[in-house]
Amino acid sequence: MKTNIHLLLKSSLIMLLAGLMLTSCKKDNDDDPTLEESYWGTLTVNWKNSYPPWDVTSSMGVEISTERLIVIEPGTLLYSGEKMVSDDSKLTRSGWWDMSPTGEMVDNVDQWGTYIYINANLMVMEDVTRVYAKDNYGNWVLVGTAPFMGDVPAELAFRFDLATTDDNGHSISVQESTGSITWTLTLFPQNPAIP
Repeated sequence: MKTNIHLLLKSSLIMLLAGLMLTSCKKDNDDDPTLEESYWGTLTVNWKNSYPPWDVTSSMGVEISTERLIVIEPGTLLYSGEKMVSDDSKLTRSGWWDMSPTGEMVDNVDQWGTYIYINANLMVMEDVTRVYAKDNYGNWVLVGTAPFMGDVPAELAFRFDLATTDDNGHSISVQESTGSITWTLTLFPQNPAIP
């Protein structure tokens, strides 16, 4: 009889502890922030280069669910340009970017609130600079090449409020010696909301 009471008490205690653990887990899930509506839009990159000159743009679709899951389409950015250095020398450069962006939403970063952090996962592919000179007969002759291929850091932080309320979205520009690269995130409410 004493053994049955001990078993009953142990079983009750185990069930009580299991119930408390499940209740606390449920409470944590209820505290997870969600969005009132889903969003769709674009992540756009524009590269203006002056040496050699080009102005190219690529846009990738973005979706954010009410559960804050961010899906960004992969994209490519093709570029090429030619620059006359002098009457008898020129350079060309061409290549492309392969981008597989990922993103996450982070709250309470600063006084501006929620940010969307995006890693563009940018890989430069087949970037080749070629230098040409004219021979004695006026023909262009390749005299040198400088190939490059590899990962390039492109981690971006966009303000959610600007990306969703400003018609132009939120832009981040990086200046370099031969031009600028501008990333823009523009988001709009999606109706009906996607789960």
